[in-house]
Amino acid sequence: MGPLSKYSVSSVKIILLSLFFLTVTKAFSQNGELLFTQNCTACHTIGGGPLVGPDLKGVSEKYEESWLLKFIQSSQTMVKAGDEQAVATFQQYNMVPMPDFPFKVDEVRAILDYIESKSTVTATVEPEQPEPTAKENNASVLHPDKKSLDYYHPYKRLMFWSFTLAIVTALVLIYFTTRS
Repeated sequence: MGPLSKYSVSSVKIILLSLFFLTVTKAFSQNGELLFTQNCTACHTIGGGPLVGPDLKGVSEKYEESWLLKFIQSSQTMVKAGDEQAVATFQQYNMVPMPDFPFKVDEVRAILDYIESKSTVTATVEPEQPEPTAKENNASVLHPDKKSLDYYHPYKRLMFWSFTLAIVTALVLIYFTTRS
């Protein structure tokens, strides 16, 4: 069959796929902005006022980090345990429960770091910008250097190259295992 046996090729494929997924998962887990955008923006803003839940601008100044870590992972556990701050927040926002999130501690910290960085940015007064015209909106779609599409986000590049490496490696393995 060649220098690689059937079993060692399968093992190599599993190891390479595992490394690929670990790389991509680690990249995304450390990105507080991505986690916040995917999980929090439906109910929260940073400096834009309350929505379903509170505005999170300056939240790390209002609460201790240890409390925030527990609350973000499972607010209802804290409410049911009778935590005064959790109960007050729950009642203030019409008793709408925040869903439990299976975040790891480092992911919650990444989200809190992102919120803190946006809290200081939004604290500065920016001059009002006029609403973009339809022509300007179309221009941002046609030109990737505009921020609206964010083609060149580093995590998107990492994911692309990790996926490309996994495919090339799989093709090389298939080539060498099918050669007789």
